[in-house]
Amino acid sequence: MCRQNSRGGVVTSRIYLYHGEIVSHIVNVCTPFPPPTRQYIPIRELVATKIPSFKYQIALQDPQTEKDTEAPGKIRQFLNGLHRGHGDERGEFLVEKDIVEKIGNLERSKFMPEEDLDYIAKEFGRNGLHGPLNWYKTRKINYEDEKKYSSSFRSRGYQLIRC
Repeated sequence: MCRQNSRGGVVTSRIYLYHGEIVSHIVNVCTPFPPPTRQYIPIRELVATKIPSFKYQIALQDPQTEKDTEAPGKIRQFLNGLHRGHGDERGEFLVEKDIVEKIGNLERSKFMPEEDLDYIAKEFGRNGLHGPLNWYKTRKINYEDEKKYSSSFRSRGYQLIRC
C-alpha cells in the first residue's frame, strides 16, 4: 500500500502504474490519479480546450519563471503567493508568463505561519526551483514513457473516492 499527498501523490500513482503487481492500494490526498492517456495534448491546447485552470502550468514551464525566483527574496515571495487561505488577498495566478510578478508581494497568509514560510523559503533557496519547475516540462516525456500502459490500465482497476 502506498500513501501520499500533494506531489508525492504523483509518485505513488506512478509506482502503481509501473509496478501494480506489488501495490495492493494507493491513497492519494489532494492529488487525483492521472491515468495514462492515449493521446498527447500539449499544455496550451489542454488549457484552451479542457482545463483552463491549468494555465499557470504554462508559466511554470517558462524558463523565465526560474530566473525570476533567483533574485533575493523572490522564492519567499513566490511561495507566499502560492500558499493562500480563505479570505486572503490573492495575486494573479492564471497567467502564461511573468507569474512571480503577477502574484505580487502579498502579505503573509494567516494560513502560513511565519516560521514555516521562512523554513520552506530557506530550503528551496538552497538549490532554487529548478527541480520543482522541471516537473511542468515533462508532460511529453511522461506521455511517451507511459503510453504503453494506456490500453491495459483499465483492466487493473482503480477506484476514486472523493472527499
